[in-house]
Amino acid sequence: MSRPEPVRHLVTIGTATAVAGQITRGLLQVGQTPSRKAVYTPVAVAAGADPGPVVLLSGTVHGDEIAGIETIRRFLELIDPTRLAGTIVAIPVMNPTGYRHGQRNVFEDDTDLNRAFPGRKDGTLAEQIAWHLFENVLRRVDYGIDIHDAGKLHSLLPHSRIHTDDSDRTGAATRDMGLCFGTEVLMERTGNAGMMAIEAQRLLSLPILTVEIGGAQQFDERFQLQGVQGIQNILSYLGVLPNDRVLPRYQLILRERSGIPSPLSGILRFAYPVGTPILEGTVISEVYDPMTDRLEKIHAPYSGILFSRKTTARVEESESVGSIIGFERHSQLGVHPVEGEVVDNQGEQARLVPTGVMRDAIGLLAPDFGVRLAAE
Repeated sequence: MSRPEPVRHLVTIGTATAVAGQITRGLLQVGQTPSRKAVYTPVAVAAGADPGPVVLLSGTVHGDEIAGIETIRRFLELIDPTRLAGTIVAIPVMNPTGYRHGQRNVFEDDTDLNRAFPGRKDGTLAEQIAWHLFENVLRRVDYGIDIHDAGKLHSLLPHSRIHTDDSDRTGAATRDMGLCFGTEVLMERTGNAGMMAIEAQRLLSLPILTVEIGGAQQFDERFQLQGVQGIQNILSYLGVLPNDRVLPRYQLILRERSGIPSPLSGILRFAYPVGTPILEGTVISEVYDPMTDRLEKIHAPYSGILFSRKTTARVEESESVGSIIGFERHSQLGVHPVEGEVVDNQGEQARLVPTGVMRDAIGLLAPDFGVRLAAE
């Protein structure tokens, strides 16, 4: 990864001005409502004693996704600013009106903020928020980690989302950051116009890594710990924190998952949590339509690990109830994802931990290989 020259030391975002060795807090105005009421969002700036990269930690671009708020809060509680070489800018609530109303989009115009970048200063509130964040935050940072989750209705395994095209410096840096974040799963994507990460790359050559952590407006302790460790990993790699990375032995780089559709509308009962190994043909859920007294079972279309699932009981016909990472047997690894690649971190200078997804897939499809691997 090409790292920026550590020339920026003190940073002011809104009313928060960095002070070396301290965390300062303030507010950033990001627009005004149609009734001309100012809209603010909280900002924290943690400045190290030494200069270094400026890294943005952001969350709740979608107002019903709260994992970023908790992950950033936990991380800021852990760090000692005097040990930083660089500056961390934390904006845990990028979409304040969506958050206040518990909805995905900006409340006033029902617009997805993550389709509104780079925004317009005099546009709709979503465009104003995007413009203020783009001009007053993104232009002042060197890297970004943008934390999302599956929203109100779903939960999914933590993973990084990396750009399919990594031919330029920014795309390559984002891919490096995705691997460094340390989740077992990474998802390749092309992205859409108006996304913060896509527009930051296109217009500013700014690498912003998008990560997904859980969902359903619940905090899974395992996922939260992965999120905090992932931030520490990236900051260690960038030299902002002392080098102490923790990586899984294997990581999986996958393509976008396709969902398993519900055969009818009704009440959904799911049998397994995300992360569960599933054999092809296993009944993963069932749907009951009280209007017709019809009950349908939903079977796993192939073997693998349950990657995502719907967490609310009401489901519509053809709506996705979940997705599975498909695996097949492999002579050297035991198993291999049907669509994707495996990265072996054996040579990385990091503490390696067992890889649960690979371990569970091996146990499911190649238990004899798992015994041999343990013996080695």
